[in-house]
Order: sequence, then structure tokens, then C-alpha cells
Amino acid sequence: MGGFFNAESFIWKPFGYFADVLILSMLWLLCSLPVITLGAATTALYDSVAHGFRYGEKQVYGRFFRTFKTEFLGSIPSTLLWLLVVGGCYWLLRRFIGTAGGADLSVVAAMAGLVLLTVISGIGCWVFPVLSRFTFGFVGLNLTALKLSIAHLPSTLLMSVSLWFCIGVCVRYLVPVFVLPALLILFWSLFTERVFKKYMPGQDNKEN
Repeated sequence: MGGFFNAESFIWKPFGYFADVLILSMLWLLCSLPVITLGAATTALYDSVAHGFRYGEKQVYGRFFRTFKTEFLGSIPSTLLWLLVVGGCYWLLRRFIGTAGGADLSVVAAMAGLVLLTVISGIGCWVFPVLSRFTFGFVGLNLTALKLSIAHLPSTLLMSVSLWFCIGVCVRYLVPVFVLPALLILFWSLFTERVFKKYMPGQDNKEN
């Protein structure tokens, strides 16, 4: 009977995973509310999701808060940069689509802008996962994200498309916002962790 109520049993373990997804997503939401903390919250979410779900480590909530605290100040410049870059590109694309006519050239230009937004967003998708694994300054962090995004362009595009898909779903329906952040990061980790392992002597090489 004791085995039935064991939290590690195959019956209850999925509920534990769901609880982690829900709680980590809500922690990310709360910690992202000031906006400038979005990068630190995303770094913490990636770190806790990767270690908790992919490597089976415990205490993922404590890990979230430790990483958030550690990367709070260092992540702010990159957060502001990518909010400005991605937000600016999105705004310009929306304005262009809203004012462009139905000419073929306008359609081609709009598609080119959409591809550019996807690529730029994809570069930003690498920044905070990289920060969760390696110690970089502002310039080194963003240059590394740029290099990795180009070197692994198919993964970059998938990460970017999944990001915009989740944003669209959350804006339209709202409720998925309580689970999608952690699930999105888990999806990204399928690509990023494979790359990070090439540069890591062990499972976790984050310098403290």
C-alpha cells in the first residue's frame, strides 16, 4: 500500500511533473512582471527546467530562485536589448503590413520582414539559455548567442516559431500561459542541451 502512495511511483509521478510545470510557469510569470527581470526569470526557468526535467534533479524551485538572484543584475542589459530589438522589429513589421497595399512587391517585402523577425527572435531565444550554463559579460553573451543561432539555424528557427506560437496562444486564450512557459523551455532544451554538451566538461559547468 505504501508503494501506491509513493510520489515516485508511475501513478503519481506524472502529477508531480504537471505540478512542476505549473508552479515553474507561475514563478516565471510573477518574476517577469517588472519586465526588466524577464531575462533573469527566463534564465532561472531554463536552468530549473533543464536540470529538473532532463537530468532528474530535485529542488527545482530552490534552483529557480538561486539562479534568478545570481543573474538578476547581469541579465538586465541583455533583457533591454532584446525587448527593444524584437519589439521594434515586430512593431515595424505590423506598421508595414498595415499600410502596404496588395501589390506583389508589398507581399514579398512583408514575407521577408516576417522571416527577418523570425531569425532575430531566434537569436534572442539562445541568449538566456546560454546565460544559464556559462558565465559571460554582455558582449560575450550576445555574440555567443549569435554564433550559436547561425551555426544551428534549423534549431533557431524552430525555437523562434515555437515562441511566437506560444505567445499567440497565450494572448488569445490566456489560460495556457500558466503551463506553456515551462513547456516551451523544455522544448527548447531538446536543441540547446545537445549543443551545450559539446562545450561542457560535465553536466553543469556554470561558473559561480
